[in-house]
Parts: sequence; structure tokens; C-alpha cells
Amino acid sequence: MSIEDIKKRFDPAAGQEKDVVFDLEAITIAPSPTPPNDPHLFVVAEEPLSTVMELSLEKIGSATKARIVGVFAYRELPDNQGTAKNDGLEGLAYSGKTNEFYFAEEGTHSHTDEPKPLLMFRDPILGKAHFDQSQVKSIAAETEALTKSVRAQRKGAMQTLNALTVLPNGQLLAIDRNGGWILHIDPDSKAAERWLNLYDLDGVNLRQLLANVPKERKLEYVSIEGIAASDDHTLWLVDDPAMPEGFRESCLARIQGVKFPSGRPSTAPP
Repeated sequence: MSIEDIKKRFDPAAGQEKDVVFDLEAITIAPSPTPPNDPHLFVVAEEPLSTVMELSLEKIGSATKARIVGVFAYRELPDNQGTAKNDGLEGLAYSGKTNEFYFAEEGTHSHTDEPKPLLMFRDPILGKAHFDQSQVKSIAAETEALTKSVRAQRKGAMQTLNALTVLPNGQLLAIDRNGGWILHIDPDSKAAERWLNLYDLDGVNLRQLLANVPKERKLEYVSIEGIAASDDHTLWLVDDPAMPEGFRESCLARIQGVKFPSGRPSTAPP
């Protein structure tokens, strides 16, 4: 995807109205990979192609505008896509080191007997990457180890990764949306564990709690697609109601009094 392709998503020419598809999935703040390494926004667009956009914020008069200064393509294997082709890059988080990011790919294989379903909800990818020559370049050994550790935590038929956040101590939290868990991963040891059950938060089932917020929902799982942690022991979750709710009526959930992981996961890498 080029900058010209992105422009068409906002201002299509006549006959190109169907090209207006722009599905933003994640955002993180990090130093630019290029000198002078100013802080920029890095935004994931999942559709029409998995892409990371680098944005600088510039003051223009009394307004602040975002300017695209870089576009980095995430290359998915054809076998890792459902027929909708929007089950790709979902999570992005700055590791704390310049030009080093954690990324999550949602789910890369079918959880059913259907070989090529609309969407795939199993075998996600968790990895580390850097941006170079307009590409999201995965660090192969790191990505393989992190992915293997995460997949070992699957409980049930489905596991997807839809959001990432890095805690102040460098530990990583990842949303397993369809599996209903928040995973805790240590990027150094590559160990992972199931940390927080979205269906049993001290006896509270988040699916039941949101069943009628703001109106009746039909999903079998909680469609959490965003996560952030604040210093006051508060966990923030973004609920993104998908089909059949039609991606409307989303909400922000706040969970207070959370004791975040202070050490490494108890589960050793597989």
C-alpha cells in the first residue's frame, strides 16, 4: 500500500467508491526509526492490506494535524488469510527500544473443518519486528519463540490475538479475544501464561455484564480489541462488537484494583 492508496480511502475518485475501506486496529507511540528519532504515532490498518502507518503530529495554526511520513507493509502468507482477508495484523506495541515493536496477527488457521472460512480464529502469531525499507520485518527467532509459547496457552477451539500493551516493567499483556483470556508474556524468557479470565473477573462474567450494554448482544464471546494499563491499577478494555452486531455500539470498560503481573510467568516456554 502506498500513500496514494491511503489517500483514495478518504477521497475516492469517481467509480472507486468501493475502495473506501480503512480498518484501523491498533496504535502506539514510539521514536521514529529514522533520525532524529522524534516521537511519532504508529497506526495499524488491517484492511484492505495489513499496514503500519507512521504519523507525525504537526501544528498548523491553531490546529494539530497528523502527516503520514512512512508506510510499512506487513506481508501475510496467503494460507494465513480467510476469504475476508481482514484477519491479519491486529496488535502493535512499542518495546521501549528504538525501532523495535511487538506485533500480533489475529488468527492464521481455521478452528473448524472448513479449510478456507470467512475468518480464521486459531493459531495467532505474536512476534517482534522492526521497520525497514517500507516493510514490517519480523525478527524470526523471537517471533517463533513467542508464538509457540502463546499457542501453548490455547484453551478450547479458538485463540485469537487482538490487542497488546507493554507494562512499565516490560512484561507484555495480550488479548485472546475469542478464547476469553488476557495472556501474560515475558519477552525475555518467552514464557507465557493465562493471566486474567474475561469470564471470571472475581466472579464477574464480562460477557454477561455486557450482554445488554447498550442493547442485547448475540456474540458468544466478548469482542475485546483494545487494552491499556494505567499506574493506578486500572485496566482499560475496548469492546468492539463485531458480527452480527455490525461493529456498532462499542464501549470502553474500566476494571479497577487490578494487580498487574510483577514477575515472569510461571509457565515455562514449551
